[in-house]
Amino acid sequence: MEHCVFAAFLSQGSSYKDCGKPCEKHRVQLKDQFGNLHEIKPDPECRNTMFNSKAQTALNFIQPWLDQGLRSFRYEALNEIGEELISKLKHYENFFQGKQGLQETLTHLKTQEKYGLTEGHFSHEHKFQSRKKSFSFLKEDKNSL
Repeated sequence: MEHCVFAAFLSQGSSYKDCGKPCEKHRVQLKDQFGNLHEIKPDPECRNTMFNSKAQTALNFIQPWLDQGLRSFRYEALNEIGEELISKLKHYENFFQGKQGLQETLTHLKTQEKYGLTEGHFSHEHKFQSRKKSFSFLKEDKNSL
């Protein structure tokens, strides 16, 4: 999102130029109606991304992607460090090397599959829809004056 949660709630500044970079000092999470905490992270352009409270994976789509020739994948770790990170990476490696099946890998990864999002986000083509309000009615009213 373009809105910076950090600057809005943790700063007196009005833009990235004078906000004091509270994102470098604070950790922000939003709690949903179920009590799950969703991490908010800023990027270098001061946009914010909200991450799901549980790690997600697209392993169910790997075989069709492999069949289509995809050979490079990216693993993004948000808070995993040390042994937890190494363990997850080893399970992915074992899966890609054929040493471990899909269900076994998903069980070890402890990812959440259908919370708030469906797999449709990975398989449907979406077209951009502007969410900005249209003010075409103002033009019409001016013309009728």
